[in-house]
Amino acid sequence: MAARIIQSNRAPLNAVEVDGVSVDIIENALRNAREEMDAVLFRTAMSPGIREQGDCFPMIANRDGKMVVGQFGSFIGPFLDAYEGDIEEGDVILTNDPYRCNAAVSHLPDWVVLVPVFKDGRHIAWSAMFGHMSDNGGMVPGSIPIEATTIYQEGIRIPPVKLYRRGELQAELLELILHNVRTPQWNRFDLNALVAACNTAARRCVELAERFGDEVLTSTMAVMLKRNYDAMKHIIEQFIPEQPREFEDYLCDDGMGMGPYRIKCRLWREGSTAIFDFAGTDPQARSSVNFFLNEDMFKMFFGSFTINVVDPQIVFNDGFYDLVDVRIPEGTLLKPKFPAAPVLLRLRPSARQGRPVVSALPDRFWGDPRPPGGRRSRRALAVAGFYQCAQRVYRVVLPAARRTLRDAVRLRRRRPAPRRQRAVRGLSLSGRRRDRYPRRALAHLSLGGVGRGNRPALQQKTAARGRQ
Repeated sequence: MAARIIQSNRAPLNAVEVDGVSVDIIENALRNAREEMDAVLFRTAMSPGIREQGDCFPMIANRDGKMVVGQFGSFIGPFLDAYEGDIEEGDVILTNDPYRCNAAVSHLPDWVVLVPVFKDGRHIAWSAMFGHMSDNGGMVPGSIPIEATTIYQEGIRIPPVKLYRRGELQAELLELILHNVRTPQWNRFDLNALVAACNTAARRCVELAERFGDEVLTSTMAVMLKRNYDAMKHIIEQFIPEQPREFEDYLCDDGMGMGPYRIKCRLWREGSTAIFDFAGTDPQARSSVNFFLNEDMFKMFFGSFTINVVDPQIVFNDGFYDLVDVRIPEGTLLKPKFPAAPVLLRLRPSARQGRPVVSALPDRFWGDPRPPGGRRSRRALAVAGFYQCAQRVYRVVLPAARRTLRDAVRLRRRRPAPRRQRAVRGLSLSGRRRDRYPRRALAHLSLGGVGRGNRPALQQKTAARGRQ
């Protein structure tokens, strides 16, 4: 049973003609609202993974859950198909379980917040956002275990639940969730930041509806989706061949000594529909390198890449999804079966699954010369420190890995350690406080509930997880 939207005002929203000027004004207002979601999140979140690396993805969608503006494609449709319950004004939905929302979110550390937007008792839109939490419980700090063999070892699984019910926070539920993670304070602030960002977008949608009218807003969203559909239809008919083309790539190792794993894609066109067939991809792995790839998520990958190569001025949204047919066999590396298929290290196959697609595109798509193959791997590193006699035992240090090479020269220069870290390491606290917050620190260390008069020393041994 699919989710049911409860509306006190059941008056239909009819399609109306919208002039081009109004369409452009509303389109840019929605784009600004999407940027405002990022701004709210970065100013209120605590973890460096969100504040500095920006591992979060905002979205504004129409009533049907199709993304109108955003970054990662819509995950609302699969959620609505899987959620069994009523959705009312004031509700805020939270989930992180790939197997309970048809892989709308692809691994457990990504916590998804969904907010239905109501005006005068009538459902007019959706706002949603997900962010990568610093810790999700599980067998290792940072919640990225290489040696996991089931998803139960990867941390707490949150089915689609109402974090807010009719505007009221379900405090006991929130405390239960945070009780199962190592960084409850970071996760609490990050989750509140996600909710605040979604509520901000919801307010902007209501303001647009008040200014232009409910039907004008929903009709403009339909126009934006249709523009994307027409543009992608032209691109597919021009560049995707009718004769099948195929390519395969390999994930060399899973960190547990097993591999390689093959990812194979076959591409062709029937009429105006591009077809991607992943038959021939290796069966799911015993380790955590599986990538539960939702078909709509793959469409997002293809559309975003194609639009940026052909014409970056095209508004990226979900309008073209009907033009792409994705076929992923069940039980493979890209569609594992529950529960014996962990998915936390899905960054590795996600980096590889795009390469067969890109390489299968014809030469005329690229022009001359044809570029070489894309990225073949991605780096991730999580370092955890253990404190003696601390009120909170674990703190996770997440470095901004993407800065490593760029800052290599700068890192050779000695820089005074932050004041709090000097206290932990037994260094002198004398001097001014100007070095308390270095400009671009690669790692962040938090002591949480440790008091100023009782700062325990950091143990010599730290648990490092990161060979992925």
